[in-house]
Formats: sequence, structure tokens, C-alpha cells
Amino acid sequence: ISDNTFIAVGAYQNTSTARDAFIMKFDENANVIWQKGFGRGNMDYLGSVQQTIDNGYIAAGSTASFGNGSYDGWIIKVDSTGTIEWHKAIGSTGGDSFSSIQQTTDQGFIISGRYRQNRDADFDLWIIKMDSEGGFEWQYCYGGDEEGGGNV
Repeated sequence: ISDNTFIAVGAYQNTSTARDAFIMKFDENANVIWQKGFGRGNMDYLGSVQQTIDNGYIAAGSTASFGNGSYDGWIIKVDSTGTIEWHKAIGSTGGDSFSSIQQTTDQGFIISGRYRQNRDADFDLWIIKMDSEGGFEWQYCYGGDEEGGGNV
């Protein structure tokens, strides 16, 4: 990161049957500067994070606490102190997730992951473009007879 610190994302077990997502910021000696948990006691996870041009962070993963299906792709935008600026859960009823997020030159975001139309369908590669405020711009799904997914 630009200030010689480190950022990490993942999930922690909050009960015997659920987990919440987290973002942690560390100094150059691996001391915790701040840590924030996100979710509502279901199965929530963040697996990709990047510092944004405004010195905040954008993270992507999956959530069962928000959205339409058993799991939905989840994007969280936080400021430099870890305070949520916005979050979005996007998906179908089939169980979806995001595995990678990158900021684009127009300050928006490109996100990739796995999309499944319903629980009986195979997963497809899913690519979404959002603007800097989390507004939806476009999406594409690529798939066939085999399961898919990917990173940008």
C-alpha cells in the first residue's frame, strides 16, 4: 500500500455455524492499526482487496447476510479508517461470489467471479463493471457445459 502498511481480508468464525467478513490494516511490523468486521451472522467472506485512488479500500467476496440468494457476490467500499462508505450484494438465487476486484482508470471497478442462475445450473465466469459509487454499468456471463469462474 502507498503508506508502507498492509491490508488483509477474510472471514472469522463468529458462532459455531456462521462467519463474518473482516478487513484488517497492519503497519510495516505487522501490528494491527485497525480491524473491522462486516456481516450479519451468516456466512460472509471477503477474498480480494485493493487500495483505491482516494486512499480507501475496495473488497470483494460473498455474503449470505445480504442479497437475493443463498450466496451473492459482495463488494464493500471503506474509507482509510475502515468505515463503510457503501456495499452491494449482487446475484441470483443460485449462489454467486466474487473472487477479484480492481479499480479501473475511470475510477470505477471491474469485478470477476462465479455466477449460477439457479442451484441446478453450472457456475459461469461473471464480469461486472461498476462506477466509483457502486452504480451498475454492465455485466457479462461466460459459460457452457463446464463450471467456470475467474479473476481479473
